[in-house]
Amino acid sequence: MRLNSFALSLFIIPIYILFPNYNFSQNFTATVNQKVVEVGQFFQLTYSINSNASNFNPPDFKDFDIYSGPNQSTSMSFINGVMSSSMSLSYYLIPKKTGIFTLGPAKISANGKQLQSNAVSIEVVKGSAVASSSNQNLNSNGNNNTFTANESVSSGDVFIRTSVSKTTCFVGEQINVKQKIYSLHQMKGFQNYKSPSYTGFWSKEEGKTAQLTQRTETIDGKNYYVVEFNNTILFPQKSGKLAIDPITIDVLCAVQNKNPRSLMEQFFGGGFMDRQFSAKSKKTEINVEEIPTTNKPQNFSGAVGSYTFKAEISKNKVKENEAIHLKIIITGKGNINLIDAPGIIFPPEFETYDPKVTENVSVSGIVSGTKTYDYLIIPRKAGNYTINDFGFSFFDAEKKQFITIASPEFNVIIEPGEKNSSAELSAFDSSNPIEERQNDIRYIKNGDLELTPMNNEFFGSMLHFSILGALLLSFVLTAGIFQYNKKLGKDIVLLKERRALKLAKKQLSIANKYKIQNEKVKFYSEILIGLNQFISDKFNIPLSDLSRDRIKNEMAVRKMPDSISNDYVALMESCEFVKYAPGSLPDQLDSSYDRAISLITSIEKQLKS
Repeated sequence: MRLNSFALSLFIIPIYILFPNYNFSQNFTATVNQKVVEVGQFFQLTYSINSNASNFNPPDFKDFDIYSGPNQSTSMSFINGVMSSSMSLSYYLIPKKTGIFTLGPAKISANGKQLQSNAVSIEVVKGSAVASSSNQNLNSNGNNNTFTANESVSSGDVFIRTSVSKTTCFVGEQINVKQKIYSLHQMKGFQNYKSPSYTGFWSKEEGKTAQLTQRTETIDGKNYYVVEFNNTILFPQKSGKLAIDPITIDVLCAVQNKNPRSLMEQFFGGGFMDRQFSAKSKKTEINVEEIPTTNKPQNFSGAVGSYTFKAEISKNKVKENEAIHLKIIITGKGNINLIDAPGIIFPPEFETYDPKVTENVSVSGIVSGTKTYDYLIIPRKAGNYTINDFGFSFFDAEKKQFITIASPEFNVIIEPGEKNSSAELSAFDSSNPIEERQNDIRYIKNGDLELTPMNNEFFGSMLHFSILGALLLSFVLTAGIFQYNKKLGKDIVLLKERRALKLAKKQLSIANKYKIQNEKVKFYSEILIGLNQFISDKFNIPLSDLSRDRIKNEMAVRKMPDSISNDYVALMESCEFVKYAPGSLPDQLDSSYDRAISLITSIEKQLKS
């Protein structure tokens, strides 16, 4: 009679309890799901260890293409009455050619010991000679979990939804944008996030917590894990149809293996393996209407929302040259960061300075707060003056009307200051000419006068004109260089092309430091960043669109030898591989660094030739 998983677990668990002194040794083994495969056919290589481990170092896969891996999964077990975990790392490999190949031992560290797995052999044949046997193996082996094209997880398992508070609004009116990531599998992490540019909007992102909260939602009868990844507030700055660009992100999920590989996986409903999904949201359009011109106040400066307004003056009576502060406080909800200072007409006898602006703004679903303008005023002439009503106007988008709040008129009395004091100054404008003071002192030069003959004067001499000519020529050259650099700065593509080699060498110099320190993962990561950035800048390809085929096509268009493109892509693949299998290329740091320098230099020479 065949026991189900629950009955087997009821049989096995008491054994662990009855025999607590049973000693389990650490086993690190390598297995394949089939011994004979065709060229181009998938097979699974699995490394299993019954202990917590780290620093996994796989063998050389030079005769195989890696379709996926390493895919990690863990399972629970009871040993000596204590729950412990075991781990497996699997690869999905595709053989490149026929023959019998041996995959050497892999290495891993566990409990302070270096363990080594067994080697495995694979026979690779041509044609469909093993089609029936391999199919039989797939059907009969309940523990097989090789992914074929039809068995791959659907890309629809992970997607992004963008929601906006409104799709029609006025210029300057607030819009809330939320973007959520939905996944049928539990999400473990995110990377390669590409945020939108929000062209035509002023944006302010709400603060994110250090830990994103994962909850569940039911859509069309399916339960999804949901993370609210992006929450941004936008204020459109122009009318018309504006687009919220898509975001892209790679999501790492724990995908359940429907075909358990062990008894304990059967008991716990199957193991899990990490899978990465690329998700992209849809573009969202917003229809932005112009603010009405009917009944538009003259002092309206673009404030949209709901506000209160207050103006106050520090003193109504001062002496000449004593400071006065005029404070304007605007409080409310809306595009408060974008509000301009009110237009105030001060008496010409008042010397004024640009106001000190203080903002206290909070973002919690809506932008609100206080904006304060503090004007420093110094009256320069005695008299009675009035600062007329300057008011404040804003557009209430909900009521679709303008609202104006008047300011009080400030009457200021300026008394004469002390005569001949160091602080005494006279106001000056076209109607107030400078008065000649009776106590002005006019000095008379004493002693012998030093006279110079007319023909010996510097001004008008040949030296004078030579210096002027040199200064003029220097100015023209400086202006020309400035205009050239300015024009070059506007041509972003050309600028990136010219700086590509310099930036790449800088990146490789960082990699060289890690090479000296024998930091393998960091070294290959910097090499990969340098290679990607160099190609992106040189060929004007966005980093998000880089692919091996794209790189080869761009090099072919520029008539570069196939050897350069093949070697370039091969080096990129080696660097990417190390990210998943640290330490797999322990003796190739120098050669990889030299290859990167040589390839970048060769591409630069090919482009210049």
